[in-house]
Amino acid sequence: MIIIHDSHIKIKHIWRCLLCKKYKSLLLNGSIFQDSKLPIKTVIKIICAWSNSFSGKHASQVIGVSEHTISSVYSEIEDACYQFVTREDREKVGGPGLSVEIDETLLTRRKYNTGRLQEQIWVFGGICRENSAIFLEFVPNRNSDT
Repeated sequence: MIIIHDSHIKIKHIWRCLLCKKYKSLLLNGSIFQDSKLPIKTVIKIICAWSNSFSGKHASQVIGVSEHTISSVYSEIEDACYQFVTREDREKVGGPGLSVEIDETLLTRRKYNTGRLQEQIWVFGGICRENSAIFLEFVPNRNSDT
């Protein structure tokens, strides 16, 4: 494998296999963006826009890519976040001498408080203040047994 520096390629630092001629990005390999055709600068700008709660339209205007591209990347980021908080192999939160703050929230979607009520999803979560470990659990309801 060799590192290629080619001005015709959007991602400047890539590996190319000498046998099969396949390319891999050094920066994006193993991430949700490894097969993306977007330049790394654009990917970082979209991540910043998502983390600052920009709407798709506003992000599209600021960054200069289509709303469809913004929507696709936002969806990838949200899926990655969901996979992260629901993975089974996560570490245990809390322990002796550690404080854990817990809370519950109701996730539902109704624009402008009109229309029919959608399915209600209760989420129970917590964060350890000392090491920032988090957990989220989806629960069927919030009665005392749950």
